[in-house]
Amino acid sequence: MVDAESADMSKLIPNQRNALRTNIVDHFGVEELKTLCFDLGVKFDNLAGEGLDAKVAALIVWFEERDRTFELIEKLRIADKTERLQAAV
Repeated sequence: MVDAESADMSKLIPNQRNALRTNIVDHFGVEELKTLCFDLGVKFDNLAGEGLDAKVAALIVWFEERDRTFELIEKLRIADKTERLQAAV
């Protein structure tokens, strides 16, 4: 996952945005993305685009436009740690 310390907390440069999008797509299916959106207070059905990649890109833009990118990255970090713990059990 993208490290919050390496990313501007409100706006990402293209390389960071691409890395974040790729990491989310690689680690989340559509149902998991819907759950992530719910947990973050974002209406999944209101995100532009069709398919997982487009929805993820729209989610990143949604957070950037609201200067809340840090919240998304923090939630992903927590999800990544939880996934690692579950895999270890």
